[in-house]
Amino acid sequence: MKDSIRRNLERLLDRSEEVGRLPPARILLADAAYDSNAFRASLAARGTLPVIEANPGRKRPVPFDEGAYKLRNLIERAFCRIKDWRRVATRYDK
Repeated sequence: MKDSIRRNLERLLDRSEEVGRLPPARILLADAAYDSNAFRASLAARGTLPVIEANPGRKRPVPFDEGAYKLRNLIERAFCRIKDWRRVATRYDK
């Protein structure tokens, strides 16, 4: 799972011109899979505050806003509900 997330992140960083056209967000909530210095630097260049939990393998953990990071749970639950309804709508559950 983390490998696919990293591949998607690399594709996203490769397409920086496309990302540059989007309006910058104030903060970005992401899990530890998105914890890289290059990604943090690209967010900082856009004026976006990265709220990313440090990867457990990182030698020097980067501080982050734990209160804002807890909001990520709401987003995860919302996507879970959307996926549940999609499963019912497409009749995967029989």
